[in-house]
Amino acid sequence: MLRQRTVPTLGLVALAGCVSTVRPLDPEPVASAAPWLGRWDQAQERLDATGERAVELSFFEGMHMQIGALRASGRLPPPAEAAAEVLVVTEGQGILEAGGQRVPLDPGCLVFLPKGARGALLGDARAPVYALVARRPRAPVGGAVRVLRSEEAFPRDVVAAPGGNAARVLAELPGAFTARLLGVSGVVDRHLHRRHDELWFVISGWGTLGVGNEGTARNFISQPLRERSLVYLPPLHPHSFADEGGRTILLALDAPPLPRLEEDTVAVPTREKANNGRPAFPEQVAPRPPR
Repeated sequence: MLRQRTVPTLGLVALAGCVSTVRPLDPEPVASAAPWLGRWDQAQERLDATGERAVELSFFEGMHMQIGALRASGRLPPPAEAAAEVLVVTEGQGILEAGGQRVPLDPGCLVFLPKGARGALLGDARAPVYALVARRPRAPVGGAVRVLRSEEAFPRDVVAAPGGNAARVLAELPGAFTARLLGVSGVVDRHLHRRHDELWFVISGWGTLGVGNEGTARNFISQPLRERSLVYLPPLHPHSFADEGGRTILLALDAPPLPRLEEDTVAVPTREKANNGRPAFPEQVAPRPPR
């Protein structure tokens, strides 16, 4: 439901680099996208500022996914059909018409739209629908439309043990996305992913995100995260997360999906090894040991 057009970013804070507009995707991805941190509230403010009854905005272009937002208090035109999409409904009431289905939407719903799906989103003028959108143009065509209700998308039994973390795969859109719910109590050790992007949406709790390699100030940034924070993490960027509120719940969207996420994950030393002050490269990190 995000159109291919260039629009200003939504005031997101760049963790590395600076991009003022969204550019078209390159024919082949390259490992140059930078991590980004933002707030969902900023996205809603930008949507409301347009004054339109139905609006969709792109605000970041990653390696394997485009990230954006929509607001509908009327009928939002059919999706572009040229990309697979995941919608995370954050506020409001509405109706999804897609794949021959007519499904009511409320906050907490996850909507999976395969590439080629036809449909529309109908919003209530009294309670407009707001949704975070992750879009994947390179996904294969096909698959079923799927809607997870809030109790399915955010079950209450994902509880992390003290000093650990737990994860549950919610659903997959074949060839496009995997949605996971993460419960963190303690620290997620520094690691990186070789081939896939991650988009985090903080459901509850708060903590600190670290991106880059410790020991090189130019390549390491620490930022606070709280409820409704957004984080985009491209491949090959070391990152860690420390929960500070007792338990933090994160929704993670991964693209492209992998049969086993662990196979694409490698641990990164918390203290950089001697390398003349330069960041550690992927070949210098050891595979994550089996649990």
